[in-house]
Order: sequence, then C-alpha cells, then structure tokens
Amino acid sequence: MIQMSGSNQNKRLLYVLLLVFWSNQGDATAEPGRQQPTPLKTCVGRPKAETCQGPICGTHCPDGPVEVCGEKGYVIKPRKYRAFCGIPYAKPPIGALRFKRPVPGEPWNDYRDGSWMPPGCPQFNILDIAEGKENISTVGQEDCLFLNVYVPKIAAPVTYLPVMVFIHGGSFTWGDIKNYFADKLMTRDIILVTIQYRLGILGFFSTGDEVAAGNLALKDQELSLRWIQDNIAHFGGDPSMVTIFGESAGGASVHAQLINPQAKGLFSRAILQSGTAFLLENLLPMNHQENAFQLATRLGCNIENEGYGHRSEVLLKCLQEVPAMSFVTIIASFFEWGNLPYAWSPRIGETSLPGAPSQLFRDGKYHMVDIMMGINEHEGGYIAKEFYIMPNAFQDIATNFLNIGHLLFTLPKHEKDAARQMFQYYLGGIREYTEDDADGLTEMFGDYYHNIPHDYSIELHARDALYGKNIYAYELKHKGDEGLISLMAPHIGKDYVNHGDDLFYLFKFSPNLDSNNPETKKLESIMLDLWTNFATHG
Repeated sequence: MIQMSGSNQNKRLLYVLLLVFWSNQGDATAEPGRQQPTPLKTCVGRPKAETCQGPICGTHCPDGPVEVCGEKGYVIKPRKYRAFCGIPYAKPPIGALRFKRPVPGEPWNDYRDGSWMPPGCPQFNILDIAEGKENISTVGQEDCLFLNVYVPKIAAPVTYLPVMVFIHGGSFTWGDIKNYFADKLMTRDIILVTIQYRLGILGFFSTGDEVAAGNLALKDQELSLRWIQDNIAHFGGDPSMVTIFGESAGGASVHAQLINPQAKGLFSRAILQSGTAFLLENLLPMNHQENAFQLATRLGCNIENEGYGHRSEVLLKCLQEVPAMSFVTIIASFFEWGNLPYAWSPRIGETSLPGAPSQLFRDGKYHMVDIMMGINEHEGGYIAKEFYIMPNAFQDIATNFLNIGHLLFTLPKHEKDAARQMFQYYLGGIREYTEDDADGLTEMFGDYYHNIPHDYSIELHARDALYGKNIYAYELKHKGDEGLISLMAPHIGKDYVNHGDDLFYLFKFSPNLDSNNPETKKLESIMLDLWTNFATHG
C-alpha cells in the first residue's frame, strides 16, 4: 500500500482516469504467490489448438466466462469467436530474470486452460486512485508476460487469416489486456492478439551499462512477436501478414519496433494511434545510471563501499531480491510535480533502441512497412483537463513556473525558457488560467505531445511510398457518445474528441460505455473496416 496526500492524489487523478475504463485490474496480488491456471487433462466441447509449447484449450465466445468474453450474450452482430487467453510467451521474469531480456516460455504437457485471464503486470490500482482512496493498493504480478489470441468462427476458411497484434498504452506505467474485449474486431476476418509487457521500473530499469541494459518492455514486445511468428499458424493465422497496432504509449511502442534491429521480419504492417517513437525522446531521463543508484539507495541496497567497476552487479543482485511491488510504490518518490518527470523510460543507445528515434528515421535506419497513423482532434484535452481537476494547479504554474514549467514538457531544467515561450505563444503568457483557456491548453499540449510528432512522422514516412509501401494518415474528428472527456469532466462542457476516444470504436470495454447512436455505430463500422482492410491489403 502507498499513502498519498489529497493534493497528490488529485494531481494524478486524470492520468489515472485515462485507463480506468479499460483496465479491469482485479484484486491486489502479492508476490511470490503467483496466479496460474490449473492444467486440464481433456478439452471436451471447447476449441483447442497446438502451440510449440503445448496444447491449449480455449473458450467459445460470447458463451464462455464473463472475464474472457465480456458480458454474456453481448455481440455487435451474430458472430461467435474463440478465445485462447493467458498464453505465456516468456518465462516468468522473476528472480535472476528480473531486469533481464525475456526468455522464451517453457513447454507444458497437459492442456493449458485458455479460459484463464492473466493478471496484469505490477502497477498502482487505478480504481483506488479514481475513487479517491488515501491508501493506494498495488495490483498485478511480476509473472505477467502473457498474451491472448482471439479467432473468429468462420465456416471452412480456405486460407490463413491476417493477424492484428495490439499493444496497449498507459504511459508505460499502467495497463493490461484484461478489458480489451475482442467482440468488435471479431466481426471481421482477422485474428487478434493482445499482449502484456513489463511496466514502470520493472519495464525500463537500467544501470546504464550491459549489466542491466534496459528497454525490457520493448524486448518483451519483440519476444511476443517472435512467439506469434512461431505459433499463429496453429490458430489459423498467417505469420507473413502480421500488423502491429497500438495507442498512445502503445503507438510509440509500435513505432519503436520499426527501429529495433531485432524486430526485422516480425511484422509487415503497422498502425500508430496517437503515439510515435518521437514521444520516447520527450520521456527520456537524463541519466539512467544515476536513477538506478538512487533507486537502490531508497530501497535499502548498500552499494557505497563497492568498487565502481562492480557497483552495477551488486546493485542488480540486491534489487533482484526486493519484493516486486516495492518498485511500484517507490516510483512516486521520483515525481516532482504530479506524475512528472518520467524517471523510468526507454534508454537510447541500447541494442533494441540503438539511437535517437528522430535520427534513425531521418537516416532511413528502420524497417520499411505499410503504415497507417493518426490522431484525434483534441489530443491535448486529457492533459488540459488535469488542471481543472487538480487543486491549485494554475496557481502552482503562475507562482512556481521556474520549477514546474519544464516538467510540463518533460524538458531539462535549463530549458525553462522554451516552456515559457510555449505558454506565451498559445496562451499569451504565464498567469492563473480559467475554464476559458481550456482550448488553448488543449491545443498546446496536443501539438507538443501528439500533433507535431505525428505530422513529422508522416513527412518522414511519405518517402516510403517511393519504395512501394502504402502510407496513410487519418484524423478522428467525430464526437461520438463514447469518449473520455464526457466521462471524466462533463461539468466543463467541452465536446472534445480526446486522446483515447478511438479505442471505443475498436474494442468493447463495457456495454454501459457502448453507444446505440446510429452515427456512432456507422463510424464504428467504418473504422473497423479501415483497420482490418489495412491489415489485410495494406
């Protein structure tokens, strides 16, 4: 458990609310008592598949467990599908494997129960924060490298189906696959795979050298794609037609895999939703090694008397023995204001991210594939709304901009003048803002974190068309009934098409959040066609 002051609790509230509606995290889980499904001796009356590790017994949806299939009987149109959940694509990243590159999963003999929905990776319980609790519990388990496979029920398919692999967002700190129900995408002829990867410190810790090289989240994603190459044909999927797609941090992850040398050949198409790899450069801490030593000290590891050449090894060994949830609760101690800065983020110069994304893409050092990318009209709304929920946020900015301004744009402290110029350009200067300034704040943060990186990405990838690749861009401008702003802060009265709203057209989260509005349903059908046609034809 972690205790937060009321002020800090509210400062984090909006970031958290972005994920409340699609992160069904369940009960707090302590290590080392890990959850695992009970092996099955038979698989009668249920779908089954072979994998390179062993057989798995799935579930018919929507008639299977609610946790796997969503609310019973809820489908977009009469289309059943098969769900194979909780497949381990890697060995548990625990003990000596903590902070190490993931290792392929071990084989099993009996049927694995594919009706078991895996817990997420360690993280704060978002629901506790959203409900305003002072004591915030942690949820998930360190043994979390699982994926789910969803297969539409098609009469006598004559060919292998295209595969779509979804990478969830959540600022690389939150999120799981538990509530991304497949009902909507299963109305189209594709196979859907959703994956989990390590988050926060467990996903991005690095000693700044090869002892703990870092970028574990990106390596987890890479290994899951290797598993798909080796196994998806057993489910009727075509390994030569794999499209990776993701939203926000998931979109940045998709883009990052294009510059990961080890990911070459693991996918043929990519969809970036409100996220590019250029976001990673905005999140980078100044010194991974310094952060690692600070972390070790705060968690009680004594490394002061170790020779410099051995400090990383001693530090790693100590941290591999710390309870996993300690890495969740300690992360708040690195925040200076709200959730900022991002102290734990990708490390540039490591094998899976060999250089600054902007430089690698400019130099053409990336896997050239068909790309579709897009943004929502008011991407910055989720950040702007925070200031109207946080107590004293505008007063803090007006009176303490010297210490806060650069954090809002994840800039080094010496770049505070650049932050001031941003406020000057979009809002006319530093002052205490009102609700009338919501549009300016939304535009400023939307441009900085999403719109400009998106436009720059399109400009760079447009040249790929010269080599026969398909490059598409979109902007979601329709304000549907399903969206985050109306759920988070309806009293402000802004009809924003916000960051994350696109997900409501592709996934089912809850019938309560699903619209029967004809215009919204029509757009949902259009988007499902666009996404799946791209995966099929490019």
